[in-house]
Amino acid sequence: MSRRTPLSFIAARGLLGVGVLSAVLGIPLAIVQALTGQDLRRDFYTGFFSEANGIPGEVIPAAPGASFRWNGNAEVIIDDPTTRLALTNLAPDILVVLAVGIAAWLLLFVVVDVQRAIPFEVNAARRLRICSVVVLVTALAHPMLSSWADVAVYDAAAEAGGMMSGLGWKPDWLSVVPWLLPAALLAAFARAFGEGRRLADETAGLV
Repeated sequence: MSRRTPLSFIAARGLLGVGVLSAVLGIPLAIVQALTGQDLRRDFYTGFFSEANGIPGEVIPAAPGASFRWNGNAEVIIDDPTTRLALTNLAPDILVVLAVGIAAWLLLFVVVDVQRAIPFEVNAARRLRICSVVVLVTALAHPMLSSWADVAVYDAAAEAGGMMSGLGWKPDWLSVVPWLLPAALLAAFARAFGEGRRLADETAGLV
């Protein structure tokens, strides 16, 4: 009589599979959509309202096909953006989806090994360490990429409308904090799996 697969493993493998597919299919589709879309929209925080930005809530035309909407946060809309600007605007999202896909792919191998009752497979600890590094690097790189995209989109609209570009490069480092715990947990699991593998090897040598 075959042993039934626990629901927890089915759910884990399904969710991780979705993560992998989101990277494999989502990234190319997002790039195609960005390159063929009619306009570009980006919301970002510009700091406290200043008179130089206009009246809160007012839509300020920057040029034909570009406009600003100020309200503490700013919404920039640019019709027919250049390919470079469209990809720059998309870069932070691509980074996150790519990181999710890589981490999900590696964790899928670990889950399958645990299901097969070989949790301390020789590559398990290495895969978990790589996942930890991927999460940490993505958490640090995303605010920088987002700020870079903010400045690029803002400057493009401001220049087109004859306005002064004044948005500084200000990464939101507070957004990194929530990702430190998953990165630390993955690193701890990697250490635990590594110790498990070492003990399994020692036990096998004594038999």
